[in-house]
Amino acid sequence: MYVIAFQQLGYWMPFTDLETAVFGHLRVSPSHLHPNSLAFLRAFEVTAGYLEIVPTLKL
Repeated sequence: MYVIAFQQLGYWMPFTDLETAVFGHLRVSPSHLHPNSLAFLRAFEVTAGYLEIVPTLKL
């Protein structure tokens, strides 16, 4: 339903690839998560970048 807005009108969401992967894996929208969980995900990405590891969902 919203594909047109994102593909043709150029809208974008301010979430990283890891965040969108987590949303898809949990099958929730960002509004269903506690705000601190987004901060935790961002801190995880920053730490992974510092340690030069690629953050992924699969363990």
